[in-house]
Amino acid sequence: MIGQVVQQSSPRDPAVLESLDFFRKVFDDIPLKPFAIRLWDGSQWRHGSEPPLFTLDIKHPLALRSLFWRPTELSLGEAFVADDFDVQGDLENSFYLAAFLLERNWRMTDMLHLARKMFQSSTKIAPDLRRRKRDTQAIRDC
Repeated sequence: MIGQVVQQSSPRDPAVLESLDFFRKVFDDIPLKPFAIRLWDGSQWRHGSEPPLFTLDIKHPLALRSLFWRPTELSLGEAFVADDFDVQGDLENSFYLAAFLLERNWRMTDMLHLARKMFQSSTKIAPDLRRRKRDTQAIRDC
């Protein structure tokens, strides 16, 4: 299946550009039903040529870390509860994407590409996101 950018809201935001490129590299050849990923700025990347069954809404650049940097069931669940991402549409089909993320053997180049993007984006985190991360950590430590 071929992935494509269907809407790009912030053509100059490096985090958006790198995220869209990352999705193309990671998801282009996977055998999943059509889905879409919408970024925090409204840009959208789509997997497949049919209308998407669900859309993964990524709320801010740091949400990519919990979704793609060594994802676990716990990290995905915590990210969902912390409102880092949401799923619009067929929730059941989104579990196939989650299974793919959990089972994938990531290439080192993919991991390094994502790490670079995450560190570049981390300087742009709004103060309220820092507080939310701190609060989530405090709850987890209790």
